[in-house]
Amino acid sequence: MSDTRVILNMPFRQDLEKYLTLLADAHQENLVSVVFYGSATLKQEPGKDEIHLLIVLKHIASEDLSAGASCMRSWMKSGYPAPVYFTEIELSSGADVFPIEFNHMKQAHEVVFGDSLLYGIPIENSNIRHQVEFELRSKLLRLRRAVLETSPKGKELLSLMTNSLPSFIATMRAAVLLKTGVSHVEREKVVEESASVYGLDPEVFKQILDIRAQEGGSGFPVAEAGPLFDRYLSQIEKVIKTVDSL
Repeated sequence: MSDTRVILNMPFRQDLEKYLTLLADAHQENLVSVVFYGSATLKQEPGKDEIHLLIVLKHIASEDLSAGASCMRSWMKSGYPAPVYFTEIELSSGADVFPIEFNHMKQAHEVVFGDSLLYGIPIENSNIRHQVEFELRSKLLRLRRAVLETSPKGKELLSLMTNSLPSFIATMRAAVLLKTGVSHVEREKVVEESASVYGLDPEVFKQILDIRAQEGGSGFPVAEAGPLFDRYLSQIEKVIKTVDSL
């Protein structure tokens, strides 16, 4: 594995080296590239749940998935998210379907095996706008449905917000790109730019980020969960209205 470039300053390097060895043994010549991507690439000590990997194969048949299954189980058993598998062709032709994800990968990534195939992928703003609106409307509908189905109170509402916020911020990263031509990686910067560009209330998102950091919002007044949730929904609705008019 002489072409493996492991990120030496990352605490997970031993787990990553082990996983790369398993992948190389499982996929052999079919393995094209392994890429570590996302905001965690900018951190010295990212959490395990922030470690996202893209695995690129020449082809993906059932036998290839079976070969990689035990590797993935071992990786996930160590506490990491499941990696994303693409073929080379899918990676070059899928940007019109997944422009938000591909843009995020392009912006912040480190190649840990093989070569980067991300730089040459063209991403159209029209595709980003369509996915941003779709993702935002979907998130809003899911949040409303969650309330209708379970009538959550207090801590349950806090969990709804903290669990959904990372995905919302990822979508807002692309929404900011639409308006400014610039895409930020750090969550806090995305919140600031979203507030500036779309006229949002940044305190709503900062509060939810703080609650998330406190692992469930210990110390946050339970009685304020409902009003905060309403403000959260209103911010999403506001962005949707603006994006729809672009």
